[in-house]
Amino acid sequence: MPHLRTELKARGFDDFVAHVRWACERALEAGFLPHTNIGAMSSQDFERLADVNASMGLMLENIDDTFNRTIAPQKSAKGRLQTLEAAGRARVPYTSGILIGLGESRESRLRSLDALAEIHARHGHLQEIILQNFIPNEGSRLSSVPEAPALEEYLELIEHWRRVAPGVAIQIPPNINPHWEALLPWTDDLGGISTDGDWVNPLNPWAPPERYAQACQRQGAELHHRWPVYDAYVEKGWISARVAAVLQARDGRTRLSADGPRNPMPETHRPHGPAEPLTKALRGEALDRKSTRLNSSHRL
Repeated sequence: MPHLRTELKARGFDDFVAHVRWACERALEAGFLPHTNIGAMSSQDFERLADVNASMGLMLENIDDTFNRTIAPQKSAKGRLQTLEAAGRARVPYTSGILIGLGESRESRLRSLDALAEIHARHGHLQEIILQNFIPNEGSRLSSVPEAPALEEYLELIEHWRRVAPGVAIQIPPNINPHWEALLPWTDDLGGISTDGDWVNPLNPWAPPERYAQACQRQGAELHHRWPVYDAYVEKGWISARVAAVLQARDGRTRLSADGPRNPMPETHRPHGPAEPLTKALRGEALDRKSTRLNSSHRL
């Protein structure tokens, strides 16, 4: 976009990534932990941004380009898959996921999860995936709100993910998913909750955090704050000294020294329970409740 390049030059930046790095540096100076999602990125882009981010992310959405082109002609899974691979090679703690409820096939959903699992198996960098239902914003040409996928469809996706990528957390956004409370027994994370609104889905603000905490309690779970980078990646050295210093100032629990390098982590994965409860739910059988820890990252 020529007008954006002109504006960036006027502000003293050679390109957009330089501007993003500047913004991340200012955020760190202010005591915030950046999580960057700017679309498709190259290995060189990750080299320029990894040390000023606590984590990064990009949704895969769907691997079926035949379907993708019916939604937006320019959509292609190839660039997103290449970005996910580059993030893994750069050892960046990462969030991805799939977008559902647009008319995609069941088979394409499962294949999309398989693709994410295969990339994670090579690099171990996926902290979590998001199972996100589509919600149009104002001005979207896809203006009619589709019916959200059924609860059973989410349970099938969760069961499949637990099988192909054990230990990688699942996030369900509670402000856009009508089934979020019913899904709490199988959800690890509720995403970023903010009283300042959801800038991605501005028509769907979050409820107060207390509302979600109470819902978790009713399901025998507890809601806890988390940072943009999961503890396992902090402890194994997947963040830079600059990020570690901010995290140390905000939360003394981190065990990474301020001068420690970013190191590879051969294994991530925090354990999950067996898939049996999912199988029971899909069959409509009663479930045994047990205490579970759910996480949420507050956006400040």
